[in-house]
Amino acid sequence: YYLNSNQIEYSYKELSSNYSISINNKNDLIQKIDNIGIVSLGIVFFLINLFISYITNFITTLSDCILVAIFGFIASKFCRVRMKGNVAITLAIYSLTLSVILSIIYTIIYDITGFEIKYFSLMYLLIAYVYIIAAILMIKDDLIKQSIEVEKIIDVQKQVKEELESEKNTEENNEEEQKNKNDENPKENDDLNLNNEPDGSEI
Repeated sequence: YYLNSNQIEYSYKELSSNYSISINNKNDLIQKIDNIGIVSLGIVFFLINLFISYITNFITTLSDCILVAIFGFIASKFCRVRMKGNVAITLAIYSLTLSVILSIIYTIIYDITGFEIKYFSLMYLLIAYVYIIAAILMIKDDLIKQSIEVEKIIDVQKQVKEELESEKNTEENNEEEQKNKNDENPKENDDLNLNNEPDGSEI
């Protein structure tokens, strides 16, 4: 059989000694396969290959996710955006979504047609890097907008506070002026009080 484009040959004696089965020729080998069941054997091989490919793709995707997360964390430092590790991993997962979908499509096309794209693995990670940088820049833009809105709110609060203080000062000044007038003209106030006293004619 072929392994990585290299032809490997086994003799029937080696098969008999390695697997403890008596095979002397090709017909014996075919008969053994028929006894096992070609359908069940194919299903077993399919499930094994599916499981191995799933584990391999999972490990590869996980390692790519860690690489993109590290890249995003470093990029956030350059962009002066505070980012925690779990946020970087979340952004890396979102950034790899399109790359994983494209990889699945490419694998299906390659298995069917044999069409090969050079440097696809490089493009695979490049798309994720572009997406995570775009996400960091969007986060930075949102933070800038939020800081501008907070500054506007603070300015409005300062204006309202100043207006309240000015009104309070105006009221205090008016009260002081009124008090000073009353202190300066006590006689006039007494005369007014005397004039306002009843003289008995109202009875």
